[in-house]
Amino acid sequence: MDEVQELIQEQIVRITEDGLREDEFDRARAQIIASSDMSLQNTGELAQVCALNELYGLGYQYAFTLSDRLDAMQSKDIISAAQSLFDVDKLAVSRIGPEASNDSANEE
Repeated sequence: MDEVQELIQEQIVRITEDGLREDEFDRARAQIIASSDMSLQNTGELAQVCALNELYGLGYQYAFTLSDRLDAMQSKDIISAAQSLFDVDKLAVSRIGPEASNDSANEE
């Protein structure tokens, strides 16, 4: 197992067992809220989000409650979500890299 894959697995285990550190969650929350607020400044984006939220049964105002919903989250919620999504025993690993050279073919 290479170093990058090992580090990723360590982080998966950490998050599924302990959740995020408070500073990690605060940064993530701020980034998510800022991104959402920026996207809702575009009237077309706002109309699409509101329409989709209505379609999903969430109500058009759902997009405007993101900050409150994130503030209500607790560490156990993060752990529960991570456990439902990640399992280091069921990883699918895909590696992309340069094509291996065939030195013996080049010697001829």
